[in-house]
Amino acid sequence: MGLGQFVSRILKVTLLLFLLWVGGLALFFSSIPQHVTDEQTTTEAIIVLTGGRERLKTGFQLLCARHAKMIFISGVHPEETLKSLLKSLENSGVSCALSREQLTSSSYLGYTAKNTRGNAQEIAAWIKEKSITSFRLVTAAYHMPRSLMELKHILPHTTIIPHPVFPYGDGQSQWWWNEGALYMVFSEYNKFLWGFLRVCLSA
Repeated sequence: MGLGQFVSRILKVTLLLFLLWVGGLALFFSSIPQHVTDEQTTTEAIIVLTGGRERLKTGFQLLCARHAKMIFISGVHPEETLKSLLKSLENSGVSCALSREQLTSSSYLGYTAKNTRGNAQEIAAWIKEKSITSFRLVTAAYHMPRSLMELKHILPHTTIIPHPVFPYGDGQSQWWWNEGALYMVFSEYNKFLWGFLRVCLSA
């Protein structure tokens, strides 16, 4: 094989991989939820993945609306406490029919998770401890596909209802006009690919 043929094959393989990457990106983008599809179903727990105050606010609003009897927050910063979280929520204007004592007794914090895979492992341990079979998952819309993939891989028999929040606006149409949002989508897609490959190899 001459040098020209070798270079030609490399270029063809590179082009094929690029086209596969672009096609996967389109599928990934279409899998990002545009709205909450199920706002009514009651589950045994609400689980929030840290990464923004809007996620915490939404999680506690769901708890206050009695969509579940308990809430678990995964990946909490070591310096955060339940008291400080509840205080920040009060300051953000979240109103709740539950008393402070009820909120405290219904809330659980996880401190070990450092990434999405760690979230899944931390959640799985808590789910097993509490014998929970269903929960509502609260995280950012762009983060939902990867979170569901990791959780369904480790918790295949657990019912998970996605409850996305939209830090860049409600719906995908807002994202094309936000540079920060597009960067997050591209970054999240590449992380999803690595996670998908790992999950496939471990199956």
